[in-house]
Amino acid sequence: MNKPATSVHRIHFEDLDGSEFERLVFAYHWRSDDWRSLGWYGQAGSDLGRDIWGVRENAANNGESVCIQCVNRKNLTFAKIAKDIDKVLKAPNGVPDRFRVVTQSKISAKMRDKIKAHVTSLGVKECDTWSGPEFEEFLRHGSKDVLPAILVTTRHPSTFRESFEPKRSKRETEDALLLIPLRKVCKSAEDVVDLIQKVFEDIKEKKQLSTFLAAKRMRQGVAGALVDAVILQPKIGGIGFDLKKFFSGVKEN
Repeated sequence: MNKPATSVHRIHFEDLDGSEFERLVFAYHWRSDDWRSLGWYGQAGSDLGRDIWGVRENAANNGESVCIQCVNRKNLTFAKIAKDIDKVLKAPNGVPDRFRVVTQSKISAKMRDKIKAHVTSLGVKECDTWSGPEFEEFLRHGSKDVLPAILVTTRHPSTFRESFEPKRSKRETEDALLLIPLRKVCKSAEDVVDLIQKVFEDIKEKKQLSTFLAAKRMRQGVAGALVDAVILQPKIGGIGFDLKKFFSGVKEN
């Protein structure tokens, strides 16, 4: 049987504020490289252009210093980057081995070349720029066991943002989240159809999520909510979550 056609929807980086976007970039880099040190300088402001700064392992075994500038804007301008790199070079860390720009927007070849030529002319060995679509693909890499997935919840969508606030509503602990990663539990298109049918039958019968046929387990997880059938990988899952708490005991699935 031929595989069904699929489409990939873009990640709406514009829904994140500057701090949330920086946190996502920081979380991705922390999990995708072997770092001697990595700091999120931009979380409290006054970062002197160093949103994220770290030293990662390299082939020469002498450590590569990396400065990452996060630009969550619809349009990336050369003036913005020139101003930021000027601040970086005057900061206490000195000149980085690599300067990286991660933005939500698309980047033209002309802009990439202009930024790289300017940055390397100032003594930085390497410079790369990641557009929004490129960053999306880096985030998705290694996520095949998780996505696509079905999420069933008793929570109102507007309450999800509250999960990341210091003060959360008491009602939140009464809600549940059922996450079903389709690649983990389905082997064919027929399995997906059968699973979706069972989910809707359980919803129609007003069952508790813990008794859904698709549920494998119940666990105290995201922001105090009950999490069922959760199988996630920390590469991209849960910006803002307590990942160590969230994933404890889940890997054996």
